[in-house]
Amino acid sequence: MLRTRTWGLVAALAASIFLCPTAHADNPAVNTSTTDNYAYLTGAGGQGFESASTSAYLVGNSNITVEAWVNPSDTMTSSTGIIFIRQDLLEYYITNGTYGFVYNNAGWKTAIDTGVRARINEWQHVAFVKSGTTFSLYLNGSLAYQLVDATNIPATLNNSSQYVAIGASMWNGSANVNYPTSSYFAGGIDEVRVWTTARSQSDIANNMNVKVAPSTSGLASYWDFNGTSDTTKIYDRTGLLNLVTWGTPAPTYPDIKTTVTTPGAMTVTFPRTYLNGTGGYQIPTGFSTVSTLIVGGGGAGGFDGGGGGGGGGVYQNNALAVTPGSSVTVIVGSGGAAVNGYTGGSLACNNTWSNTAVGCVGSAGGSSKFGSYSASGGGGGGGIEASGGNDSDSTANARGGGGGAGGQNSRSGSASPGAGSNSGGSVADISNNGGGGGGSASAAGSVGTTSAAGNGAAGVTANLNSTVYGSGGAGGSFTSATLATGGIAAANGGTTTLAPTTPLANRGGGGAGGGNGSPTATNAYGTTGAAGIIIVRYSLAGSTTISFGSAPVYRTLTVLTATTNIPGKVTFYANGKKIPGCASVPAPSLSATCNWKPSLHGSITISTLVTPTDTNYLPATNVAALQIATARNGNR
Repeated sequence: MLRTRTWGLVAALAASIFLCPTAHADNPAVNTSTTDNYAYLTGAGGQGFESASTSAYLVGNSNITVEAWVNPSDTMTSSTGIIFIRQDLLEYYITNGTYGFVYNNAGWKTAIDTGVRARINEWQHVAFVKSGTTFSLYLNGSLAYQLVDATNIPATLNNSSQYVAIGASMWNGSANVNYPTSSYFAGGIDEVRVWTTARSQSDIANNMNVKVAPSTSGLASYWDFNGTSDTTKIYDRTGLLNLVTWGTPAPTYPDIKTTVTTPGAMTVTFPRTYLNGTGGYQIPTGFSTVSTLIVGGGGAGGFDGGGGGGGGGVYQNNALAVTPGSSVTVIVGSGGAAVNGYTGGSLACNNTWSNTAVGCVGSAGGSSKFGSYSASGGGGGGGIEASGGNDSDSTANARGGGGGAGGQNSRSGSASPGAGSNSGGSVADISNNGGGGGGSASAAGSVGTTSAAGNGAAGVTANLNSTVYGSGGAGGSFTSATLATGGIAAANGGTTTLAPTTPLANRGGGGAGGGNGSPTATNAYGTTGAAGIIIVRYSLAGSTTISFGSAPVYRTLTVLTATTNIPGKVTFYANGKKIPGCASVPAPSLSATCNWKPSLHGSITISTLVTPTDTNYLPATNVAALQIATARNGNR
């Protein structure tokens, strides 16, 4: 009878599973990739993705939506970085750090700068929506800009028969060509979806963190960049318009998640929602508990003397139960969008100056979720004469801070700062106060005064990496020359520079409120909150099982077999002493044997020590003992 005993720390898979995930080859219609890949473009070398020329694509549609996840690596100050282009029909891009667009009908119309700032080196979801003569820009699921302009947003667009491209333009200065030539985007692009409908705010917010079926009504094209085994072609999941890859060097297709190994630990970080083809991130077999950090997105700051955004909630668990081999939903909350302008006029927050209207409130950050555990996003800061918003998810395991109330004659806030997940920092009913600081995930921001803005509250220090997450954003000052300083963790929310300020990427920090000014003065603009993050850490340790064919017999050869979870060397012990000839036995194929003749009667403790070859794994030490009763072989 085969007898087996297992001991040691939790078994782990080989590190190569983490370091070299396999992207499954996909057919044109179905994404089966276990990883979530994206396209990375350097911004040079003719890189981009282009279709063959087409005469019918989007032509005749008055309503069009183009949405994508983007992670710009620079501000595109020296040139325009194309996100999506239908040559001679429409262009959506980033230039000089802000999102812009231009349409063509019997000639290109005036290019429009939305003033909505792109966050550099952080993933953000952007949706460009054309509904007749109305254009709307949604950032992270919130309306950030809107314009009605029948001249520059014509209901009918040009009858183009040119190319479609992502990441570059095909205009060479004198003509359209069949390869990228200019306006190169630098950074990551993913989940590009084109619709022949004007998507609503709820449509965008409810679907930006999930996959959509290729057969969804109104979906013209869907490029997700997963399953990139054929790197010369990017499949349109609808089957309509596959793209050819261009560039020297060619674009690369990293995984959204990053993995770092250190002795005894494997750390997986998700800076953005994980959208692979198997329904979620797959927990490796062999693990039933993990250390987890979940941070919600920070709220945005308010406009014109506005309050600071609240910090995202911070949830930590050093022994979170997971099911080995299961798929887990991973949603990373985006930062709340800064909405600049006033609520007066025919459109809300349309950058129109007003001496009587209420300044726009920053949007709340999004909740982050890992399976059934979540951290809420921070509340948005109020604009002039408007109070801030609370955190985004009252059912979360960890709540975010409330946004700071608006400054300058605000009468909707109380005279005390908001606390944690309730209302944000506020101002007293005094003329010309600065905006209140946003609450953090655990504390209150401070009250703005007539001479200074309120500070954002300090965030939470994570035990995984000693980094501060979820601090509140500073309020905007009444006097534009007055600095809007952050809380104790200043660089995480508002900083010691003139508002607006940019919270550090993927820290869940709240955005700073704008200072006193008009839509043409950038100091009046609030700042978009920082996206959250999810970090999962696995303990890596060698483990072993030991087996023998039958009960050992005194002074009779017994073969002991140790099976390990990772290549290494195994040392066998009897009653705590090394068995002669059985020290540091190689186990390159996850198995090592020891020829042993018991030299003692009675009960003997057999144990092993496995020392993995992979230095990222710790040896299995202090293992449990196996009690073996040895039978006598003859008389003494």
